[in-house]
Amino acid sequence: MRRVRPAAALVVSDYRGKELAGRAAVVLGSAATCDVAEVEVRDGALHASRLVLSGSWSTTMRLTSSGEAAPVLAVRPGAFAAAGIEGGDLDREVRPEPLAVEVLDPAISPQSLSVRLVSREQASVASGPDLAQARTVVVGGRGVDGDFDLVHSLADPLGAAVGATRVACDEGWIESSAQIGQTGLSIAPRLYIGLGVSGAVHHTSGIQGAGTIVAVCDDSEAPIFEMADYGVVGDVREVVPQLVEELARLRD
Repeated sequence: MRRVRPAAALVVSDYRGKELAGRAAVVLGSAATCDVAEVEVRDGALHASRLVLSGSWSTTMRLTSSGEAAPVLAVRPGAFAAAGIEGGDLDREVRPEPLAVEVLDPAISPQSLSVRLVSREQASVASGPDLAQARTVVVGGRGVDGDFDLVHSLADPLGAAVGATRVACDEGWIESSAQIGQTGLSIAPRLYIGLGVSGAVHHTSGIQGAGTIVAVCDDSEAPIFEMADYGVVGDVREVVPQLVEELARLRD
């Protein structure tokens, strides 16, 4: 960063990015913030906005730094469309013109070189699209009663990633890496489908950036219906098979 002197450095706001943002800001004598949803320049200064308190408040910070070091922003996944994609193009796959990339050869410290990846294992939940980047996400909550085969039956024909609420993960119905919400991932898919999801605030805080929200729940008073664009009051075990059947009919 000292070589190219950017106006700001952007990283993804996952657990790695948040740690990197803080560490880089300390080393550079700069400023850092996480979970950024909007960025703008006002009066010659960089302003970053994000949701706090489970999405009930929006805060805006003015980022300054000592010296000439650039501020480091950890940006919420899905908060911004790719460059060159207009709003009307979001419903179809669009590949913008590739950006020019300048390859740098940074010096790596002896401490970093001493770390080696010993092994890695892909969890079953990761067998589909990446949850943080997926355009369509199907989420299972308490109402699926542990039946995530039902969730997959709808997710698979849609090419969707599978997510879960904290209750579903705590019950051991699915890996914790699928958890969405305040203590899990924050996502911003074009389409979110909640199956048996009541809409507790610690979950909905992680879907504030979702485009269209569809909810299927047997409780007509569930909070999820207050933010859903489309809601179905019914038993997921009856509704989902009908949805899957209709999808199959439309594809024929």
